[in-house]
Amino acid sequence: MLDTKPIRAVTFDAGGTLLRPAAPVGEIYARVADAFGLRDVTAAELEENFQREWRQKGEFDYTQDAWFALVRRTFGLHAARLPDAFYPALYEEFARVECWHLFEDVLPTLDELASHGIPLGVISNWDNRLRTLLAAFKLTGFFDVIIPSCEVAFHKPSPVIYEVAVRQLGLPPEQILHVGDHFLEDVEGARSAGLQSLHLVRGALHKTAGQITSLLEVPTVVELAGGHLLISGLNT
Repeated sequence: MLDTKPIRAVTFDAGGTLLRPAAPVGEIYARVADAFGLRDVTAAELEENFQREWRQKGEFDYTQDAWFALVRRTFGLHAARLPDAFYPALYEEFARVECWHLFEDVLPTLDELASHGIPLGVISNWDNRLRTLLAAFKLTGFFDVIIPSCEVAFHKPSPVIYEVAVRQLGLPPEQILHVGDHFLEDVEGARSAGLQSLHLVRGALHKTAGQITSLLEVPTVVELAGGHLLISGLNT
């Protein structure tokens, strides 16, 4: 949701906004399991199980232990046949840049905003692998603040994680725009902390107020005027 207040910084969600897995999660799980001798579980089965467990995860603190527990539920009865070493190996697999895809609209958007000296940040429900991935994609230099939820012990949509970013940016919350693909976590969460927000819905055929279909729209709806950013075009 955008209004006419000046915007002097922009923050982004990570997963689904900047990055996505390079292959279906079930495919990656199956590949690593195969290396540990578990070859009779299919990628399709694991993908279906993962998606179900992710939808039903409830409170999830993005720690390594939380991920291990979710992986065990994903493998179900097969988990008993996996050695303990499998879990840290799978965890480290998702720290590899090769396991992730950077959306094509990310770099042009960051370049455009950074060229105007706009402070940028990442506010993400993520674990201690986030900084490694952003560095591997050579994105770290764009961001003045990087706030993974694991470092503040609060995750979106809690306003606390946004308040941490606000303090680090040193700006009033209403002068910060947050962009993300999850309505509850990114739009409602940002609003609850007083930030402005844009909901990224890639592939949407019809946009509603406050939605964008590509990050490339961020620099165009944020109009540079007199050294300040003023929202234009997407007011509700």
